[in-house]
This record gives sequence, C-alpha cells and structure tokens, in this order.
Amino acid sequence: AAWGQGVNRLKNQVLEALETKKEALEAQAEEAALAEGWLDPTLPRQGVGPGKLHPITKVLAEVIDHFHSLGFEVASGPELEDEWHNFDALNIPKDHPARDVWDTFYLSSGEIPRTHTSSVQIRTLESREPPLRIIAPGKCFRNETIDATHLACFNQVEGLFIDRDVTLGHLKATL
Repeated sequence: AAWGQGVNRLKNQVLEALETKKEALEAQAEEAALAEGWLDPTLPRQGVGPGKLHPITKVLAEVIDHFHSLGFEVASGPELEDEWHNFDALNIPKDHPARDVWDTFYLSSGEIPRTHTSSVQIRTLESREPPLRIIAPGKCFRNETIDATHLACFNQVEGLFIDRDVTLGHLKATL
C-alpha cells in the first residue's frame, strides 16, 4: 500500500510539472508570436465592435426618429394576418386583383403574410380612440416575380394622423 501511494505521489508530481511546463511554453510561444506580428486567428478580436447595422435598419431608425420628433408613435402588428384585417376592413373587394393568388401568399392555415402595413392601422383603430398619430413600419410580403425592382419581401412605413382640424397642409408639412 505504501509503495502504491508513493507511485501516485510521483505520478501527480510529474503531471503537475508537465502542466506547469506546458503553460510556460504556451505563454512563451504567444509572446514570441506577438513580437513577430503573427496573429492567431483563433483568438477573440480585440478593439473592434460587433459590426454595423444593415442599411435598411439604419434608414428605418432615421424615419422613426424623424416621426418621433413630430409626435408620432410607432405601432406594430403581426406579420401573419387574417383576411379581415388585410383586405375587408380596408374595403378591398373580394374581386380585387390584390387578392389573387399571384399577388398574395395564402397559407393553408387561412392566414396571409401581410401585403401592406395598413392592417396595423386597422388594429390600432380597433384598440384606440382618436386623436391618433402613428407610423406603422414593417415587413410586407407579396407573391411577386423577383427581378431587379421586385422582391417577395419588402419594408414599408405608413402613417396615420387622425385629429380635429387636420388638413392636407398638415400632411404636406409632415412629409
């Protein structure tokens, strides 16, 4: 038993010495590499931020800031809508071309990826009383043939301003 305990102590001493030597060699190699200007690509980046905002995100932030300065609130709604909020409440008749399957995506669940952010205006009007001053930014989806000027997904911002004594002049000044 004493002999086994001695072997285990010796083994632990050797492992400890090896680990100490390994750490010293790694530190020495890192210092030498840094002195030579070599960069280890596995090291975390230093002194660089996480990246930049997408141009659409930047423009949307500018638009929101602008409308906030004019007293508008940001309203949001679901990207998957029902026919009532996407079409019926906006007086878009059943035979309107926008409802055709080549213009609108229809899901088997009966939901529609919204084709415009006007449904956010409807939802806001259902839940709040005027006066209202909102913008509704968001993604919209249309069954488009993709080319240089069309995509199936795009971003849109709509505004809604309801109050007493509001005129077309207010709209022109706001825009």
